[in-house]
Amino acid sequence: MTDDQPQPRTPEPDVADATDERGSTSTAPAASADHAGASLAPRGGLAWQFPLIVVSLAAIGAAIVFRRPEPVPPDLDRALAEAVAELDRGRLDAAAGRLVLVERDLGSRPDLLGVYHLAVADHRAASLQPLLTAPAAQAAQVVEAYERAERDGSELDGARRRRLAEAMVAAGRESDALEILSRIESEIEFDPVGRDEIRTLRHRLIRRQIDRTLAAGVPAESVAPVIERLLAEDASLEIEAWSTAIDARVRLETGEIAGLAHGLGLAMHRLEGRAAGEPWVRIDWAELWVLLGHAYRDELQAHDRAAECYRVALDRLRAIGSIAAEASLSLGDLQVDAAREMLPEGGVVTDGSSVSPASLAEAASRYDAVLGMSDASIDQKVAARIGLVSLALLHGDHEAAIGGFDGIAGLLGRGALVGDEVRRSAVETALLGAEAAMIAAARLESGSDDGEAEAVRDVVPMLDAAAAHAAFVRRFATGPTTRHRGLEFLAAARERAAALLVEPVLGGEDPRVDRAIALMPVEVRLEAARRFASAAEALDLIEADLAGDDPDRFDVLWRAAVLHDKAGAVEAALDRYARFVESQSTEAAMWPEAAFRVAAGHHALHDLDESETWYRRLLVTMGDGRDEVSEYATRARVGLARVLLEQGGEIEIGEAETLLNDVLDGTAKDAVEPSVPEYRDALLHLVRLLGRTERWNELASRGEEWLSRYPADPRWGEMAVRTGEGLLRHADALAEVGGDADGMNPSLAAARDRERHRALRLAAGRLQAGVAELDRLGGDDLDPLEAGLVRSGFLLRAMVADRLGDADASIRLYRETEQRFAGEPVAIVALISMADVAMRAGDRDTAGLATARARKRLDHLHRDAGPGGLRIDPLGPELLLGPGRETIDRWMTAFPPGVESGMGEEIG
Repeated sequence: MTDDQPQPRTPEPDVADATDERGSTSTAPAASADHAGASLAPRGGLAWQFPLIVVSLAAIGAAIVFRRPEPVPPDLDRALAEAVAELDRGRLDAAAGRLVLVERDLGSRPDLLGVYHLAVADHRAASLQPLLTAPAAQAAQVVEAYERAERDGSELDGARRRRLAEAMVAAGRESDALEILSRIESEIEFDPVGRDEIRTLRHRLIRRQIDRTLAAGVPAESVAPVIERLLAEDASLEIEAWSTAIDARVRLETGEIAGLAHGLGLAMHRLEGRAAGEPWVRIDWAELWVLLGHAYRDELQAHDRAAECYRVALDRLRAIGSIAAEASLSLGDLQVDAAREMLPEGGVVTDGSSVSPASLAEAASRYDAVLGMSDASIDQKVAARIGLVSLALLHGDHEAAIGGFDGIAGLLGRGALVGDEVRRSAVETALLGAEAAMIAAARLESGSDDGEAEAVRDVVPMLDAAAAHAAFVRRFATGPTTRHRGLEFLAAARERAAALLVEPVLGGEDPRVDRAIALMPVEVRLEAARRFASAAEALDLIEADLAGDDPDRFDVLWRAAVLHDKAGAVEAALDRYARFVESQSTEAAMWPEAAFRVAAGHHALHDLDESETWYRRLLVTMGDGRDEVSEYATRARVGLARVLLEQGGEIEIGEAETLLNDVLDGTAKDAVEPSVPEYRDALLHLVRLLGRTERWNELASRGEEWLSRYPADPRWGEMAVRTGEGLLRHADALAEVGGDADGMNPSLAAARDRERHRALRLAAGRLQAGVAELDRLGGDDLDPLEAGLVRSGFLLRAMVADRLGDADASIRLYRETEQRFAGEPVAIVALISMADVAMRAGDRDTAGLATARARKRLDHLHRDAGPGGLRIDPLGPELLLGPGRETIDRWMTAFPPGVESGMGEEIG
């Protein structure tokens, strides 16, 4: 049938509705008018019959005009046979016409349905030649017609089954087509040409299915059996070349590469020989050369020969598309691996290294070329980015590597778009980056000449780079082993960076000790806490993956608890310490420290009762079967003493003093050396206790001991102020010894005065040094205790000068206090005290001015106090640390807030 032939009307395949829907249909032929007239002719004369004849003729004419003759049903057998004959002659229009006639009356002959649908299917198949390229919807109609014919009892011969298979291919039913082709191929031994055509089509379908399977990311080993069967058949040259390539890929993927290089070389020679006789067959020689390069690389480790194969594919065979990308990536990876092998562990390329800069430059150009290929796959583009990151790591450029990983992360985040092999490669490269950064950080730290400052400046950024690489592993690793390696790198990098930040400030002190907060500036403390918390989170993730009875889990749990503790996350640390204690026997080596940390955690949360319980439990446990001088038994004593001091009862304070003295004054068996941190803490808390109980002479003695032993401790300023106050109060107590000096033994009076003067001189020095140290350390960032001590120290210095008889110095120091803390309640105390000193020194002007200023400030405080009036006590504890209550009470009585009075009366 030519293209210019009119398309016939194709009969519908479904004849269920083809029954005759007309009313009653006569099968007898209609009588003609001639026959009717002849039957009615008279034997005699006709005159008397003429009117009747006229009427009859009129009726017959009307019948002829108005009556529709009924159609004569065709001979269906003959019509169907004629339709088949027309099909055989290729006259599709004529065949269509016959089939339309048959369709009209097919309902009366159900025995012809199979033959009819077979003819319809043949007509449609002939109309759509070539079937393999027919539109899918029309090809589906051919398939439907042949299948309907089979259901109606017709048997398809080999030619029709082939047409059915071809229609199935066009309609997208390739699996069904393959099944049919496999059956008919074995049935046409007498037709080698037809058999070869069917085999070629079957091989082509198998190839398409395998290509789709591999493109979907299914492992190549799953198609290995099919490939083996194809290679065993007498396949076409094209299929043999393709099967050879796929077989090589399967073996490379499964690792079964023994003899691959030699076997693939022989296969390529065989294909070359066959191709000489079939020059029209297209063979992807570039792909085969790339696969041969892979075989040399993986089986024989012959990297030079592999690189040569890749260059043949790229430069001589002009590979294009994904094969060109594959060759470029493989060649770049070989150059990167060769450079890495020439460097020491964690080393980078420098001017003096043996790595060829030209080879790395070529590798970079290969990776860039892949990124510029529009037809490279997403996997290949990601692999090119990974290659560029590897080059950045070889040059030690971790900033560029981190930027590269950020781009890769954006692609990997799309999930199924990127294959598992590429994902694994990215993760492995990130692990190499983390390891290289950690090694570089260690080298920088060990080679640092400028000490801690250089370590913080240079090493911390390198550790942060290691953490960034490890965070990539944490995010994209698929296996638990690799993920845990990344998390370990992340924890180690973050912990070491935090330690380097705090070391210059703490000097090796544990960040968990109380004095660490006083030592560290806020910005350092926040940066270190952020890194400690990140390290703890990484270990938490590892611990969550480990089984409950895994021995490694307890180690990870402990490390996470310590890091949360160092980060200042007390509740998180307490939870992990408690879980660790519950999982360990009291005989375990780490149990004492864990129990102490639980007690300290409750203490930090001000849960004093729970903290006391744990401290006592630890002391009991240590006393039952452990060395009394254990570090954590000593710490427990100090910790329990602190809890008791905070509880504040008389009994509690007495027990606290006993505990502290046990630490400080132990026997030879359980003595604690002054160099031990617990001794230092015990002595400090004892000094604070002595101040609360107003035992000033003991406070001064113990305070002097502490100050002389620990000059570098950040709490030195606090202890200096406390010791100065103790010396001042001790001097005041000496002034009351013996009453009137005239009634005393002159020698005793002189000794008392010398001791008092010495105490006052020492007090002046300690107070001055303590205030200066607190100002130097904290400035405006002092905690409330230290801030109160600074204000107290200012007042106490002026009081000491007054006791020494130096009114001018006392007034100057009070004025300095009032100016330094203007607007605060302590300024009122300074003004009242200054007026008192000036009054006794006869300086009425200074006393009057100080009184006026004090009165003005008191009035302001009275107005700001609101309903209920003003009391001196709520103005702050620093008011009670200055002059004696007698002075304050006298001035408050003389000048009550809100009472109008003149200066003369106030002073007089």
